Amino acid sequence: KEITVFFSDIEGSTTLSEQIAIEDWVAQINEYFTVMEDVVMRSGGTLDKYEGDAIMGFWNAPISQSDHVKRAHAAALQMQKSLKQLHAKWQQEGKPLINIRIGVNTGPALVGNFGSKNRLDYTVMGDTINTASRLESAANKSYGTNICISGPLQPEFTYRELDLVLLPGKKEAVTIYELYAVASAITLEEQAILANYAAGLAAYRQKNWAQALAEFEKNPQDGPSEVM
Repeated sequence: KEITVFFSDIEGSTTLSEQIAIEDWVAQINEYFTVMEDVVMRSGGTLDKYEGDAIMGFWNAPISQSDHVKRAHAAALQMQKSLKQLHAKWQQEGKPLINIRIGVNTGPALVGNFGSKNRLDYTVMGDTINTASRLESAANKSYGTNICISGPLQPEFTYRELDLVLLPGKKEAVTIYELYAVASAITLEEQAILANYAAGLAAYRQKNWAQALAEFEKNPQDGPSEVM
């Protein structure tokens, strides 16, 4: 079945967990999980599992959703918004702040019960899921982004084409995008950043290095522009 799947993970969680008492860290992560789980459930998603401090979920199963891509992309943006709200609370409480990376991908997958004779888990499997995981980890780390996707794009949101890449373990290159914002909420300053990056990427692909550099340097403190 075609599904949209997401992975999220906390950046540098091992280092953060060593800075405070383990009981306090677990309590903080449980609070974070509760907020993020609520985002997934309110969007109609299925929370698949927690793995350490990572979260996996998917849409369009077991209940079919014609707008599952839109739901997943909206949820990813809401997670980042909810995290900022947690930051405001944690700052007052003197707790460490965290950054999360999210990967979202849409495609065919096997959906059902997997496991042993004694223990089964309702989940999804296939290359679509592997790609989402690599978008979360490898792509976000490489390009300095927080939400990385690999299509399809939705008119309700604004995206930035990042690059054409060969993800770890893949044999074919894929075009990756940053899920940037709700289209109706994007600012003029953000539009300028995206336009500069698009112009830089076009020059880069034409091997016009000087022009590409000039365009990317118009975006100071922008992760993907700094990487390029």
